[in-house]
Amino acid sequence: MPASGSSSSSSRHGHIKVLRVDQSGALLSHRGAGRPFFPRREWKKLPCWVLQTAERGSVRLCGDGHRLRWQPVTNRLFAGAVIDGQPECNECEAPLPRRSQALFCRRCFDEEDSLYLVCGACNGRPRLPALWHDALFHGPRLPAALLPPSFELPGPGTVIVVPGGNYEFLASHEAWPVVRWLEGMGIAALVLRYRTLPAFGLEEALDDLEAAAEVARRRRPGPVAAVGFSAGGHLVAALAARAAARGLAQPLDAAVLAYPSINPRPWADPYESGFTRAANGDIVEDEDALCMHKRAASLQGWTDNLLGAGDAPFGAPPTFLVASTTDTIAPSAEHTDPYRRLLAREKVPHVYVHRDLSEHGFGLSGGWTDRCATWLARRGFGEQQPARKRRREPPAG
Repeated sequence: MPASGSSSSSSRHGHIKVLRVDQSGALLSHRGAGRPFFPRREWKKLPCWVLQTAERGSVRLCGDGHRLRWQPVTNRLFAGAVIDGQPECNECEAPLPRRSQALFCRRCFDEEDSLYLVCGACNGRPRLPALWHDALFHGPRLPAALLPPSFELPGPGTVIVVPGGNYEFLASHEAWPVVRWLEGMGIAALVLRYRTLPAFGLEEALDDLEAAAEVARRRRPGPVAAVGFSAGGHLVAALAARAAARGLAQPLDAAVLAYPSINPRPWADPYESGFTRAANGDIVEDEDALCMHKRAASLQGWTDNLLGAGDAPFGAPPTFLVASTTDTIAPSAEHTDPYRRLLAREKVPHVYVHRDLSEHGFGLSGGWTDRCATWLARRGFGEQQPARKRRREPPAG
């Protein structure tokens, strides 16, 4: 059934809440959205990949939170700085021609003799929502299907975007830019805000993803896929593994796994898990933080099914798998290579993009998205372009 045109900002499907957000991922209303993951006074202690200071809001800041100002790129300005070659944009790394205008951090330049520059093209790109308004930074105990305006696109099929975040946070750069990418192909998407550690474990997050698939099927026609990044990729793969172990039909019709953490064993090691709460016991005033590793043990569930150990059943929908040869956080030899072999063994249709795409967390960069777009279109997602009629060749002779 197509998505409802109701003006209500939220409704419920089972245990999951449905919230409307704007195209940037900002909440249309904080009412019913749930409290932030952390008190505002503690935000400075959060990891930089959660804060994303330089990427958020309407006011342009550098990574350290200093305000940027427009400044012409001149020899006089940078005479005292140590520059190896031509100044570059910090975001796209494109050279900045002399006398061009760029956003410039005066404080970083004066205090650290470092250049922080943003070119005009990067300044015009869509931004992540301010942290306070980001729907992914609210409701740690409240799972939600977050529906942007593009959820109403007319083409068939829906993609559930499942961001990573080490099962402790939800990474915005693996959510809202993905929605815009899918929208550009005429594909409707929703973003899953699933429950995380330390209050909840893997089973609750799996239930949230399964409920989001039900929301998509109730509201829209066509197939349902999920695209998961990092820990989100593990969640998508684990849902398929759980269904196979229980002898159930696959909840999803297709899956896109980008640098997924398929092997959950590092989460069992306090020194490899990377949990912020475990490393910074004073970051929250929440007793749940004390049982971080105890709750993290749930992430080991369905490991045998994911890794093909013994006689454990394996299952997966048609899968588009993406990994970088230079990923040191989730090395392909330990995560995607074994998973790809299982897909091949079980004759699951799949594509494996495996080359140097940069370090873990590369998102949509690296050139893998065009091939993925074609793969999704062939599986019935988005507005299908009419096939071109072949021109008849005149008869010979």
